[in-house]
Amino acid sequence: MDNSSEPLDFSLLPDVSDLYPETDDPDEQMIAASSAHMQARANALHYIFGKSHPEDSVWPPPKDHDLFINWPGGAIMCFPPQADRNNWYFVTHGLSQPPMEEDDLIPAALDNYLDWREANDEEPVSGWGIELVISTRDFCDWPFNILLNLVEYLLFDDSQIILPGHRLPLAGPIGPATNPLLNHLLAITSSEYPSNIRLPGGLCSLIHLVGATESEIKHARRLKNPGSL
Repeated sequence: MDNSSEPLDFSLLPDVSDLYPETDDPDEQMIAASSAHMQARANALHYIFGKSHPEDSVWPPPKDHDLFINWPGGAIMCFPPQADRNNWYFVTHGLSQPPMEEDDLIPAALDNYLDWREANDEEPVSGWGIELVISTRDFCDWPFNILLNLVEYLLFDDSQIILPGHRLPLAGPIGPATNPLLNHLLAITSSEYPSNIRLPGGLCSLIHLVGATESEIKHARRLKNPGSL
């Protein structure tokens, strides 16, 4: 699939009137609008990665009250190998959800992220403006744990937005039965799929996370402007 710089266009809000009939209630209108944004994003991810596993389902986060409140509708989508693609893909679904009220904090307004967008001459972003992706050869549980930990890191630690070139040190190997030397994550733009999506709320970039060793990270630090966390 072409990974050109032109974003895939999923900017039109889908019709969700079958689930949310027209109403004058502001709260119900906000719920319907939020659902339409989530559906647009799910449609984009299905277009890129195919059918989800389980089909037409998401993997919800743990029943963590703080995460539930601060990541409304957030979950992880899982996509099995299909067509000419051999890997499983695990993708966050909710970081690019736009705020429904004007006074909501938009984390993408953090200075470093705005500077990055301005330097790349890009449009306004939707919510955080990113979703995180991990791919593996086989289905396993550890990508869910890492992605949820990173969501909590972004939401609760007043953290930088994770952008291509950033390096994330881990407390240990990325997962069970993985190379024990893979104790870092490197954020990149993948050539395997389109990385930019235009959603109803603005742009979203898919940030691909790959395992890296200490020696690989040392090499990355020698590169020009590699970024870091």
